[in-house]
Amino acid sequence: MEDKGGDKMEKRKNQNNRGDRVKVYYNSGRNFLEVPVHEGIEVIDYKPYPVKPVSVVENAFKELFPLVKGKNSVAIIVDDHTRPTPIKDILPYLFNVLEVARVKERRIIVAFGTHNHPEEEYLVEKLGSDVINNEIVILHDAFDKTLNVYVGTTSLGNRVYLNKWAVNADFKMGIGSVFSSEIAGFTGGPKIVLPGIAADETIEFNHAYFNHSDIKAGFYEGNPIPRDMAEAARLLPID
Repeated sequence: MEDKGGDKMEKRKNQNNRGDRVKVYYNSGRNFLEVPVHEGIEVIDYKPYPVKPVSVVENAFKELFPLVKGKNSVAIIVDDHTRPTPIKDILPYLFNVLEVARVKERRIIVAFGTHNHPEEEYLVEKLGSDVINNEIVILHDAFDKTLNVYVGTTSLGNRVYLNKWAVNADFKMGIGSVFSSEIAGFTGGPKIVLPGIAADETIEFNHAYFNHSDIKAGFYEGNPIPRDMAEAARLLPID
């Protein structure tokens, strides 16, 4: 389950003198609702799933070296606080590669889409205090006409406006998570561009297809929304 912000919600059984109850966590585990469990309701407790340490990205980032070597500017587009990607743990490995490659300027662009900008504590939790204090961080604003520039039109007729700092960078890359999406098939990939760093009118055009008959979670075939997103991403493009 997910709340509106996309945070994973956990369910756990809680035995107490009031009978069986379940805690439903949201807001990255900061808050929860306590709900009584009635007869006939099954409570599913998520089992821990072993994951590889974040350090495995170190070897992957080494392959970036020949691609970024000699570049003047790099735009690092990251997903926002509503997604579980451990950005603050990943960035140090990327920074090491960029420094060895002597990249002169790097910017972190937080892909908010049309999400509201959060309080600073959420940004610190997502990016880390070192990044907040020492790096150039751009908080994408889909409604800022001066921030987004026209880059082209998709085959569906969507006029694509994207964050100018990403458009003007010599090298563009995105970091995000992949999981099922109700309207886009899956997250990740081109979704970091549209809706991530797109203007509101571009996002509205894309999302207006949400009632299309071929839209299903986890499916791309025939779905106009991810098709439009992919075309928009190629207009940037992500390197």
